[in-house]
Amino acid sequence: MPVGKDDPHRVVADELHVIRPQCIGRHAGRRQDRERIPLQLVPQFASFGRRTPPPQMRHGIERLSPVGPDDAQPLRPIQIQMRRCNAHAGAEDIILTTMSDAPVQCRNAADELVEAMRAKGTCACVGIDPVLEMLPDGLPDGTGEAVTGDPASRIEAFCTQVLDAVADIVPAVKFQSACFERFGAGGMAVLERTVAHARDMGLIVLHDAKRGDIGISAEHYAAATFDELNAHWITASPYLGRETLEPYLSRGGVFVLVRTSNPGADDLQTLALKDGRTVADATADMVAALGASHIGEHGRSSVGAVVGATRPAEAEQVRNRMPEAMLLVPGIGAQGGTLESCRALCGDDGCGALFPASRSVLYAFHNTTGPWTSAITEAAVAMAEAAGTMAGLR
Repeated sequence: MPVGKDDPHRVVADELHVIRPQCIGRHAGRRQDRERIPLQLVPQFASFGRRTPPPQMRHGIERLSPVGPDDAQPLRPIQIQMRRCNAHAGAEDIILTTMSDAPVQCRNAADELVEAMRAKGTCACVGIDPVLEMLPDGLPDGTGEAVTGDPASRIEAFCTQVLDAVADIVPAVKFQSACFERFGAGGMAVLERTVAHARDMGLIVLHDAKRGDIGISAEHYAAATFDELNAHWITASPYLGRETLEPYLSRGGVFVLVRTSNPGADDLQTLALKDGRTVADATADMVAALGASHIGEHGRSSVGAVVGATRPAEAEQVRNRMPEAMLLVPGIGAQGGTLESCRALCGDDGCGALFPASRSVLYAFHNTTGPWTSAITEAAVAMAEAAGTMAGLR
């Protein structure tokens, strides 16, 4: 819609926050339609008519960047969800659609993760895996009152305070989708709100959903994670082949299950193929091939792999087959893996692997006295310091 000085629908606000930019299709049109792009919608990394956005813009717009010359590209509609904050009218979410002939793509997810690791000096990640029966008694809400009622409300209060406790310590958090999905629509709404809270605090968000379908179903899953939930990364199963992974590649980062930490992984992952490779080896080779065209400026690919810390020798072998891949390495702590045995997975820069810790951090308060959030902070600090030192980031 055109937005101009005399337009009654013009956005007038004290602050404009971009929540979710999304390319919604391709459309050929007149070059003068570029003038329909209002100043408030111009991404800071693009050059729509050489105009720059106001400094208040945030929430995802930094993930946009131009590719190629404007003159060579057709116009396409861009849909941007924004929050208008006005001292008199309050906050309101609005969606604007405009035309652009500058192609748009997300920043490389691996670059974002590497930069976050360097900023925090650690490759530790906190897993957000809320289990209702393990939450602290008398869980308070933001006002200090005890949360009562439905399970989703208790989980939201817990997760929000966990994020507050670890946001200054780790670069990323990993949300276990199943822990929220089991509570239906209410749980999914909590997942969306807590992911938004994590992003507001500058954290890289991993959606641990282990999706594994193909075709239009995979497209729907990709849209749900990156366009609606607004996560940076997703975990996915490669069992149906590369076509189950391709829909995610243009939207964000994907961690592919390669050599996992669970005991039952040997049922499939160690089976020998005719060419002498194992299934895990072949999967690692596929990850490397897919990731070759998705390597960021820091030398890491946004097509990553899940490699368990419980089998460090095998993990190192598959790492050698995909040297540029970003690794997600579960299994530290409760599952028996150690950081010291995984140093080779981090690479020379120390930023090649991310180590999630869930139970050892989330429920650190179970055997302590004092505020439960303090126990979580202390556990996160210990994990961050150990991981950062091991990787050479401190």
